[in-house]
Amino acid sequence: EKQIHDLEKQIAALKEERKQLRDSNVTEIGDVIYQDESVIITYNGIKEDEYGDGYSINFITENLTDKKIIVQYEDASLNDFMFYAVYSANLAKDEIDMYESDDEYCPMEDLEYLEFKVAVLDGDSYDEICISDPVTISFE
Repeated sequence: EKQIHDLEKQIAALKEERKQLRDSNVTEIGDVIYQDESVIITYNGIKEDEYGDGYSINFITENLTDKKIIVQYEDASLNDFMFYAVYSANLAKDEIDMYESDDEYCPMEDLEYLEFKVAVLDGDSYDEICISDPVTISFE
């Protein structure tokens, strides 16, 4: 299992290097947007809601520890507009949903960037393990 975690870290480092070598700041599917000793978060694209009234910004979240953790997004802003990101992952594929009825809704075609801090919590006690500096995803 340790070898798997080491390989996941190496893959994430290579993805980050690939991102830096591109001649663009736009975040692409497969880009690692955050990594620390506990977690790797990879951007997994945007998907329109099946009912056509919103969309989801998708992530793949991987636990690098042998402990149960919870990942939350805090201090989220979309194009400089602060909003409460209802996101708490017990890990796997997760998303931030945006619906037309939400006060903070931004149409997909107007997306510029999403910024948030990643908080990693102990899965049993909910004690904070770490909180990141702001992470930014660029859409244009």
